[in-house]
Amino acid sequence: MSKNTVQNIIAMGFSPEMFGKLEPQKTITGKLTSGSPIVTEVSDTSNITAGDIAEGNGIPDDTTVLSVDSDTQITLSNDASATGEDVSITASSFPPFISTIIDEQADLLQGRLGSDVYGDETEPNATYIKRAEKGLIAAEMMQARIIYITGNAVPNGEEPDTRSLDRQKKDLKAEAEEYISRLVSGAETDSKAYSGSVLVSGNVSPLNIPRPFYG
Repeated sequence: MSKNTVQNIIAMGFSPEMFGKLEPQKTITGKLTSGSPIVTEVSDTSNITAGDIAEGNGIPDDTTVLSVDSDTQITLSNDASATGEDVSITASSFPPFISTIIDEQADLLQGRLGSDVYGDETEPNATYIKRAEKGLIAAEMMQARIIYITGNAVPNGEEPDTRSLDRQKKDLKAEAEEYISRLVSGAETDSKAYSGSVLVSGNVSPLNIPRPFYG
């Protein structure tokens, strides 16, 4: 399982517009039953897809739509924490887009570190693993942004300047590699030794991506 969530990647400043994606919201009503992931009596599932973020009273944080079962039923990734009939679902192609990148980079990192190291929950290794993974994810998001900008500019005869994004992507990957090399070598160093230009020191600090993004 990845060390990072869709929400904490979005919190880094990435938005649907940066990748040419729309993020429509559709509020539906449905019946929640405490302890069950199934939402019944859903008013409308036409714009709901697997991977959409699910929010509402009785829905735990970091919950997504696991499946759309029928016109009146969906299944969530977490059990409801309360019984109720109001649930807000964000129907968006953006969370699944990020989730795919998270899963890919998590698998690649696990392959490089090995399952035992990747699954280490002791500090400081657990923090280093999460930061390395976040750096790789952010770098891949930057690459997706570059591809989007270039793909839209070239057909119109434009020559986009993506040097800033390229530098950010390079810095993100370099700092991620620093964490990886320390983890692979088995060295244990205080987190302050990793306070570079992109990754911020401190066990709970998020990635600090320089602004503004191109575009």
